[in-house]
Amino acid sequence: MFRFGGVAIRVSAAHSSLVLWSFLDMYFSPYFEMVDSTGDALLALDVEVVIGACESRIDARQCSEVEVDRSGGFLRCKGFWIDRGSTRMVHLDPFAVDVCIDRERRRAVVTGQDELTLRVPLLRIIEDACVAALESRGAVFIHASAVAVGAKAILLVGNKGSGKTTSLCRLLKLFDVSKLANDNVVLWLEDASVIVRGWPSFFKVAAATVATQEELTHLFPSALRHLLDHGDQLWKVYEKIAIYPTEAAELFDRQIQPQAVISTIILPRFGKDLVPRLTTISRDELCDEIGLYIQGSQNPNYTDWMGLGTVDRDSILAQLINMLIAPSTMTALRMEWAPALDDLLTDVPDLRPRRSSLQASADPAGRASKWPALPAILKRPE
Repeated sequence: MFRFGGVAIRVSAAHSSLVLWSFLDMYFSPYFEMVDSTGDALLALDVEVVIGACESRIDARQCSEVEVDRSGGFLRCKGFWIDRGSTRMVHLDPFAVDVCIDRERRRAVVTGQDELTLRVPLLRIIEDACVAALESRGAVFIHASAVAVGAKAILLVGNKGSGKTTSLCRLLKLFDVSKLANDNVVLWLEDASVIVRGWPSFFKVAAATVATQEELTHLFPSALRHLLDHGDQLWKVYEKIAIYPTEAAELFDRQIQPQAVISTIILPRFGKDLVPRLTTISRDELCDEIGLYIQGSQNPNYTDWMGLGTVDRDSILAQLINMLIAPSTMTALRMEWAPALDDLLTDVPDLRPRRSSLQASADPAGRASKWPALPAILKRPE
């Protein structure tokens, strides 16, 4: 049983599935609790996993097409779906996995050839069913990195390029904090407090950031080493390097604390010509801007491919603003920042090859990781 807040997803399989369960545990823990029963949580979906060679019962020629995950890399997934009464049948490509969802009974049967091809589809099912259930109960997803200082959560809220990941790396390196989340958090009201819980996601870091963080240099791809002497080209690399959520915390010798009470929201903004500064902003300013960072069902990569229903954006925004008005002690800050001194000095041609993190990134030996490799990128059949 995968439990998050007040929502649970039951997953069962007739066969022992060590590879599958290990992958799901490494991805979801500790954000999702692994429990034996739902307790007082809502059972959002009951999933049965069938492993074994099978011929798909879904004819793509009769189906509608939907992008299940547009994010790219090994998570990218397309679906072909057809409704038969309250049941939706979906064929997930390129994994050759069939999903049959009885939406009235909130039950799903997932059929795949082996454990390896079932990993990403099950991750997608658990996450998307949980998003639908959490939002229907008033929770809101926000695009944010976060750390915990004791029982208090500090959020860095922003979209791509604002500096969330870079700031998170610096916080984990320089401050005695715990990692709460690297890309998304979930907020809900509980006893007049705003609870912040990290949402699991692979820790995805730009190649240029990896090359300048001593703790990450062993992750630098060998195929990009020819760009280490060319900073501008390195920053243009689109595909990010991904690792498991807990692995990221361990690399900085930090623990994950999955949940805390909101204390501070920081809105970072990066620009080469900005004057670095930290300023307090009003609740009204925060509420005017915060809608730009809503995630969950409002993420451009999200689609309601299982037909479980979504909450409209206006309702989600109203719920979020209600939360942000509630805590009297919360601080809201805007952080404007520019390249750091060490990054500026790295652009001096004679110094660049001497930067220790770039030298480590160029080292073909690197250092071994105890974590298993992430799923390979599967190619769709022609």
